[in-house]
Amino acid sequence: METNTVPQPPKLETKRNKLDKVIYALVGSAVAVLVMASAYYMLLSQQAEQIPDVQPPQHIGTPVQPDTLPEQENVQEWVGASWNPELVKQEDDCQTAPYYSPQNGETEYCGDNISNYLAGTITSGPYLGEKLYLMQASEMGTYYDHYVYVDSEKIYFQDKIGIRGIDDVPDEIDFQPKPGYKLKEGWIGQELFEETTLVRKLFTHPQLGDFYLSSDGCIVTKLPDHTVLSYDFKLSFVNEENGTVDFTINSVPNREPYDFRRPTCVANCYYWSVVSEEKLKPETRLVIVGTTATGENTFALSDQNDQALRDIYYDEMTVAYLNEDGSWPPMDHSKYTYEEFLALNPLLYWKDPLDRWIEFRNRKTAVAAEMCKPVVYLYPESIKNVQVSVAPNGGFTHTEPPYQNGWNVIASPGGKLFDLGTWSFYDYLLWEGIGLSYPKQDEGFVVSREALQVFLDEKLAILGLRGKEITDFESYWLGRLTDKPYYKISFINKASFDQIASLSVSDTPDTIIRVMMTARGLDEPVQVTEQALGKTPTRHGFVVVEWGGALLK
Repeated sequence: METNTVPQPPKLETKRNKLDKVIYALVGSAVAVLVMASAYYMLLSQQAEQIPDVQPPQHIGTPVQPDTLPEQENVQEWVGASWNPELVKQEDDCQTAPYYSPQNGETEYCGDNISNYLAGTITSGPYLGEKLYLMQASEMGTYYDHYVYVDSEKIYFQDKIGIRGIDDVPDEIDFQPKPGYKLKEGWIGQELFEETTLVRKLFTHPQLGDFYLSSDGCIVTKLPDHTVLSYDFKLSFVNEENGTVDFTINSVPNREPYDFRRPTCVANCYYWSVVSEEKLKPETRLVIVGTTATGENTFALSDQNDQALRDIYYDEMTVAYLNEDGSWPPMDHSKYTYEEFLALNPLLYWKDPLDRWIEFRNRKTAVAAEMCKPVVYLYPESIKNVQVSVAPNGGFTHTEPPYQNGWNVIASPGGKLFDLGTWSFYDYLLWEGIGLSYPKQDEGFVVSREALQVFLDEKLAILGLRGKEITDFESYWLGRLTDKPYYKISFINKASFDQIASLSVSDTPDTIIRVMMTARGLDEPVQVTEQALGKTPTRHGFVVVEWGGALLK
């Protein structure tokens, strides 16, 4: 395996000097927002130094023939393109040519949510000779689209027009460092390659170029439009549909479903449950107990009273303690005796092709719920420096911007935040984590999948959300409540939300609105007592708004 040094994206220079100027300008002046914005765009406009060894070629290998293209149901036409070695940022023109989002119907994004780049030129197919642009939209996640200008009108491709070398990448490739392993295509266009932190180079693919291991554990390569393409290992001993693994443990076939991915609501790839050798101490704690269906060793903890096992067994927030209807508080005892728990082989370990220790956890002992994308909006009456901290009782799984013993931001009355840790603007503070001790919720609403948006429009407004806050909530959750024909929806009151994840904000806010939804999928509608949501809170003074949700198992 190659271990050459990985080139990293350039770092912004003189951050501290410019930051001091920004903070000084903020004192007593409403002009501060303009100062910060000016400094921010100055930083973005700095010339990036060349990144050796990762620049894409003008074309990716031999064009894929139509009869070997991956299945693309929506693609109606294909184009070829030549690509610029660097993206050229364009001025914001969304006021005259807004983006129509296929994810959110008629929602139009403008301003700081959109970045446009000149990426290349169309070389074949429709729009021959036209300049090809890349749009980066940041709204409840980041995604990309391509477009051309025709008669001053933006024409977005939106999966209807496929681009050679972007939309026809192989569904599956060989993992060259270890023959026999396959990689399957994961997410495409989740972020710009220049924004990705790389750990090491893994191999060079004849068509796609260099592959790297990123800092979040993804296997990534750079597409010619400068976006990231990720691939995941294809594990022949894992049934992707139901999670069962084909292990033999102590000569007995094991067909239990296991989780081996980290719980997270946002990901650039499937985040595996990697355990460091320092923490795992495999030499002293692990013993070989069997093999995978492909003949590789599987391991388990040698001590049946290992603290890791006992922590799981006595954790009341796992599905082993759930009431039959899934309500909280949980039962005061596990469904299993300790001997039955051990017989489930609750924790197994396997070393992956990158020599990482992967933890497999039996789903009968899984954590019962994860809070997905709670976001915090700040609306002070004047521009001010604000410190925010939140403490989910089960710990974080993701934060944005990075959480460093809290967030330290400059907030403006319109809601725009300037994070002093990353020197970047944000619309909100985002966190995800494990929520424990959800209250028992017999009351709620049973809503058909088709009626969810109308339902949320009404109930979220009653709970105190407004405008963009409701749009953001629905933008995230409507696309995730699709697996079942019905959902039982309940809303946790603020006092219970505070117990699950305490929130602290400096310069004590005058109004705090916290909305936490729980949702459970149903195959058939059931009768529940309708939940009373109370009086809509009145906003005054310094307002803090937070919303989140949890999909219960």
